[in-house]
Amino acid sequence: MLYATPADLDNKFGAKQILLLADRNRDGVIDVDAEGKTPVDLALETAARQINSRIGQRLPNPLTPEQAESLRDYACHLARYELYCDVTPDHVIKRRDDAIKELDMIARGTLQFGLAGGDQPATVPAESGIEMTARSGNGQWDRGGF
Repeated sequence: MLYATPADLDNKFGAKQILLLADRNRDGVIDVDAEGKTPVDLALETAARQINSRIGQRLPNPLTPEQAESLRDYACHLARYELYCDVTPDHVIKRRDDAIKELDMIARGTLQFGLAGGDQPATVPAESGIEMTARSGNGQWDRGGF
């Protein structure tokens, strides 16, 4: 299952940027390989595999619209990183790394994203632009120190 489409990448990062990344032979058209796949298709497939390998066992079927939207954001950041061949800008690397960290947190259960039951956690926008949800336990504080 793909979590984002080529149109999602165009909408999120701009069609011009995606064309620049996917037009490897610089003829003004997104390249297509012998199997009929574009670099965008391959990047989205890689992103889906990365998501599935991290949290696939925790995904409900079907996804809620909110879950699908969050996964779409992760998939877009992962796929854009995959489209770079040579030098990848630091902000693209950071967004990919942030997406992977958040997916790993979802896998460990330390970041809830509506994949498991329980109280509704608070939603906090992440610095990376990917929406995440944080949840804390029932910690109690006293004056006794640590």
